[in-house]
Amino acid sequence: MNKKKSSNASFSLVEALLAMTILSIAVTSILTTFSTAIMVGKLSEDYSIAATMMEELHAYVRTNQLSPFETNQGEFILHPEFTWIVMYYYTDITDLYQVEMQVMWRRGSRERSMKYTTYHYFRLSETSMEAA
Repeated sequence: MNKKKSSNASFSLVEALLAMTILSIAVTSILTTFSTAIMVGKLSEDYSIAATMMEELHAYVRTNQLSPFETNQGEFILHPEFTWIVMYYYTDITDLYQVEMQVMWRRGSRERSMKYTTYHYFRLSETSMEAA
């Protein structure tokens, strides 16, 4: 009697489960990398916008459009999700102020901010002193 060997070469259930497990781990790793890259990209975009808004605030300070004698805060017209505040502090030198500019926004549940400190010479003109 000749015994025939079956030529049924197929994967066993254990081999198939092992292959599926390895494949799912690889796919999960790739998806995690992509989602992290997207999140970092959005955060980078936020900081880029905040830096641009900070330049705009600094221009307002340099051109005396903001006063050390008033409350200076608000939101940006083009990016209302970004708010700002500018605070002036007296220094030992007459008419020289330390200026703190801060841009704030929210990404998800976290508050983010960018802060910049500089000095600015601000002197009231003679005509505005007489009017006061």
